[in-house]
Parts: sequence; structure tokens; C-alpha cells
Amino acid sequence: MHRASLRARTNLDREEDYQFLKRHSLFQEFSPPAFVYFYKHLIERRYKRHELIFKEGNPGICLFIVKKGRVEIFTQEEEEEEEVTSQRAVYTTLGEGTLFGELSLIAMSYRTSSARALEHGSQLLTLSLYDLKSLCDQYPRDGIKLMKVMAATLGNHLVEMDRRLGESLREIEQLKEKLAKHE
Repeated sequence: MHRASLRARTNLDREEDYQFLKRHSLFQEFSPPAFVYFYKHLIERRYKRHELIFKEGNPGICLFIVKKGRVEIFTQEEEEEEEVTSQRAVYTTLGEGTLFGELSLIAMSYRTSSARALEHGSQLLTLSLYDLKSLCDQYPRDGIKLMKVMAATLGNHLVEMDRRLGESLREIEQLKEKLAKHE
């Protein structure tokens, strides 16, 4: 039995996703059974350059972790599926190891923005809402850890958006002053 267990662990240690998650600070805090549950329920998805990951207004059914590549979070005014357009507001660009898409899972709502892969071959790991709930039910302490990380991620997003809003308001005031001088 012990040899079979060691063989199974050695096989896991060779898997790329397992190694990626072991390096992520969130999963270092998980209990071993919760880590294995999370690992086994992840689905890897690959995206082409500028491929839409999800669209604003769609139901939020999973969260994402950027494994490889970069992801742009943005909002659009018009219905434009695949084209890169100047009529969009980019909120942020996310890189490897970043968790996103958590807001709609926490609030059980629709996506508040859109997401697109910025690089060909971008790889994302996804966990469904169903599997997230099951993880929390089976491993409540680990579920709380995950919820804390998701809440901290949301808090960081809010702080960054507040900072950017302040910068934008200052820029607007500067433009108003310049316009007033030219009138």
C-alpha cells in the first residue's frame, strides 16, 4: 500500500498543473485532501490571441487561474465579438498565477466585465461553481481560505479601481483648467 501511494505521488509530481498549483501561495495553505480535490476538478482551457474568455452579462459559472499568457479584463460599449476595438475600456491585464472571475461566483450573478486572452496559447485553469461549492462543503476550512483569497482579490481590485478613478478625476480637472484658459 505504501509503495502504491509513493508511486501515485511521484506521478503527480511530474504533472505540470500539479507543480504550477504547488507553487501558488493559496494552495500551499490547503490541506492535502482539499488540494487534491481542487487539483482533480480543474479543467484546463487554451485560448488563441484575442479570443474571448467570457463576455460581460453572461452568467458566472467558474473562476479562472492564469497558468500561461496574459488576460485583459475590459468592458465594451458595442457588440463586437472577435475584433479588437478602440471602444473598450481596459480595467486591467492579468498574468501568470492570477485568479479572476471570482466576483460573479461570490455574488452568484452575471459577469460585470469581459475577458480576452492577449497571447496565442494562453492557458487557464478553471473551477466550476458546482465544484467550488462542493469543495467548501467537504473541506470547510479550506473553503474559507479560498473565500478569503477571493475577497482579498476583490478588495485589491477595488483599491486599484479607486486609485485609477482618482487619477482620472485629476486628469479631468486639469483638462477643464486648460480649456478654461483657452476660452
